[in-house]
Amino acid sequence: SEWLDTVAMLNEEQMQELLGFLTLDTRLDVKGQATECVLGLTGSNDGRSLLGRSVGILQALLMLTKDPSRAVAKDCYFALVNLSADKTIHQTLIQDVRLVSTLLPNLFDPGYDFSDQICSILSNLTREKRTCADVFHAIQNEGPGLAKIVDIFCTDSYNENVELNYLGPLLSNLTQLPEARQFILDKDRSGSFFITAN
Repeated sequence: SEWLDTVAMLNEEQMQELLGFLTLDTRLDVKGQATECVLGLTGSNDGRSLLGRSVGILQALLMLTKDPSRAVAKDCYFALVNLSADKTIHQTLIQDVRLVSTLLPNLFDPGYDFSDQICSILSNLTREKRTCADVFHAIQNEGPGLAKIVDIFCTDSYNENVELNYLGPLLSNLTQLPEARQFILDKDRSGSFFITAN
């Protein structure tokens, strides 16, 4: 696509044009090209840096994870996985885009098709201690809490549509925080974790 050929030269006007295509109401073929372009941008440091400065595009990607088109939603999820791997964008994703609190309900849905991508995103966001704390507080204050994540980890085939391979790394990352570590090591509270893990 023309967008992919000019990713290094996107100016503010072109970014706004791209943002205009990232809506639920945009014609599917146009929207599909736009999400492919964004996904392509996330494959380079320069592209991630460019997108990280556009809260509007990041918010649009999050919104389009709900798109009726599976292909569009998949592009957006993989773009967010790539973006969340860049620690320079973590604060923007967590504070400005409110990524964690928006995605958590989907992770807890036992029939959701993109829970693997959500686990990857959360695992990426919890690598750095500062944003790990932000994610932990979102889990505790805006979702069912860490107990639910431990419960999912310990439940075989909680979601038969996905593997949830990054749930373990997420829990491991969270244990760098004393409060999360204390919670997970509390045998009275999370005894099922120890029974299953051993």
